[in-house]
Amino acid sequence: EYVPEAQPGFSLNVSHIATIDVQTQSTRYVVQWKDASRGANWAPDSKSLVFASIGDNDPTERFYETQMALYIWEDAGGTPRRVDTPAQRFLNGAQFDHSGTQLLFEIENGSRSALYRAPVSGGAPVCVLRGADHFSSFHLDASRRKAAAIRQTFTQPPEVVLVDLESGDSRDITDLNPEFKEIPLAPGREMRWENRYGHSTNGFLVVPPGRKKGERVPLLIVTYYFSNKFTTQAQWMTSYPVQHFASAGLAVLLMNYPHERPWRYGDFQGASFSQAINPIASMEKAVEMLVDEGIADPKRVGIMGWSFGAWLTEYAITHSPLFAVASAGEGGLNNAGQYWVTGSAAMRYYLDAFYGGPPLGATLRNYQEAAPAFNAHRITAPLLREYGPDIGVQSLELFAMMRSLGKPVEQVIYPNAPHVFDRPSHRLASMRRNLDWFRFWLQSYEDPDTAKAGQYRRWHALRRPTG
Repeated sequence: EYVPEAQPGFSLNVSHIATIDVQTQSTRYVVQWKDASRGANWAPDSKSLVFASIGDNDPTERFYETQMALYIWEDAGGTPRRVDTPAQRFLNGAQFDHSGTQLLFEIENGSRSALYRAPVSGGAPVCVLRGADHFSSFHLDASRRKAAAIRQTFTQPPEVVLVDLESGDSRDITDLNPEFKEIPLAPGREMRWENRYGHSTNGFLVVPPGRKKGERVPLLIVTYYFSNKFTTQAQWMTSYPVQHFASAGLAVLLMNYPHERPWRYGDFQGASFSQAINPIASMEKAVEMLVDEGIADPKRVGIMGWSFGAWLTEYAITHSPLFAVASAGEGGLNNAGQYWVTGSAAMRYYLDAFYGGPPLGATLRNYQEAAPAFNAHRITAPLLREYGPDIGVQSLELFAMMRSLGKPVEQVIYPNAPHVFDRPSHRLASMRRNLDWFRFWLQSYEDPDTAKAGQYRRWHALRRPTG
């Protein structure tokens, strides 16, 4: 698998597959399609390989398509053959089993991840493993009858397990974090629902452990992609301390946005529906459900997101009156300034794909409709923004607009921070800041730690509108 140079008409996530003869060092291309192809593995006889791919040069040139499929390529050459098995949201590569007649592949569907099998000729996939635990990162042994994997649940940390591929049984072979046996963690309840457009999604709800039945509490929505994985922070997001939010009396919904709807390059209506309008409708429906259930206080709803989730967060507070407070990290997507500030041809290509062109002329009205910075006047929710230095520069457009309008906003730049914070000092500071931020605005709570007096003075000042 390799990433080619950017070419017109190719997706931003394009990757190709080729084979290399180690003796002659010659390269033979398997596929050079316009979208992502990945996870190639040889059959036991080394005469064919299987891989996962999003597309196969579809003449409609869809810019965004979420369905992956498996393909088998014979070493003799020719066009890879698609395996007729129902498409899934995430299909993370595949391998041949010991017989060479069955494919083994990992599917993560937003509820869990597990290993499935299907005939190489096609057919419905059958789960190899039982239960609802989250299994991932399968590595087959030489016999292809057993595999090592990672197992975890919402409240059980990851452990390495040995899986019998014939029986589906598994057993732990590590005990990496025994301390967690003594730490009480709030469970996550999976929810499923449809929004007003009839599109479904799911999420995991964590309620405060001491909440009494019928007691309405503040609700926090965390956006992006989640599963039945170990959750102390917001799974892969290192800045949102979910369990601390819950112990402080806030309910948390880790919400998956609905499957993207396919859209073509330059199709602003299709792109904005898929990446903004439809997800917001799912958020609104989730809040409605939790209010009806007697859990959420409709006047105390917060939202947060990282990366693409930051775009959803900033779109949400500029296009929906639902949210009382927000936090966004390492985002800033879909603002006009990115067209020039980043200096990136790939970013301009994406913005042209989404908006139909640059923020000039006829397509300027599309930016005016969807770009958070152009809609900053609509914001009523206080916004915390956290960034490393790179994306922090290109994200300043909304921050500057909110400041000029007297809107409550604070932006923090973490020096030398990568896209997802991995330095312990950054992670701790960010989690503490987010916990304090949401408690301040939703519970009127201030940590008595005198070292935090400065932040509370700033936040009290944000409550006094200017301009």
